[in-house]
Amino acid sequence: PASIPGVMASQDGDVTMVDAAGADESAPARDNNKDANANGQDSAPAGQPPSIVTAATEEERFALELEFVSSLANPAYLHHLAMHGYFDDESFVMFLEYLLYWTKPPYCQHVQYPHALAFLELLQTSAFRAAIKNGNVKQACQQQQFASWTFLRDNAARAAYGLGETTTGVATPGE
Repeated sequence: PASIPGVMASQDGDVTMVDAAGADESAPARDNNKDANANGQDSAPAGQPPSIVTAATEEERFALELEFVSSLANPAYLHHLAMHGYFDDESFVMFLEYLLYWTKPPYCQHVQYPHALAFLELLQTSAFRAAIKNGNVKQACQQQQFASWTFLRDNAARAAYGLGETTTGVATPGE
């Protein structure tokens, strides 16, 4: 794919669909010459995607990347990306590798959905990127995710009411 669609909120609260370079899809093409250095190459620092570095301030980039990383917690979204060929695009795979810094402190503390980080790590393997194309794998991921949430909720309830925990997942009073 030539661009990765996304959503960018402006300072006045308007939401705009943008392409991978941060350009408003409904607006005229932006002048890319202002983002290029004297050699005609993008001026982004090494190891960072040029379109994100040049299209947004540090705070905007942080917010956009956090939103994208958070969206990776949704197996249906992962399936959508796979079905539309994003995981076959080498630059997109490199972008996913770049995003691994979100799995480490201090960045990981900003991620609300821990499954997003687990899926980000799984997406580093070509086997998972290929497997998530299968609707049954997507459904299995959703079921495991739901089971995890249920287990965590039940454990929190047991702790709140002073009930003992068992390996079977059934709480017994007084343990």
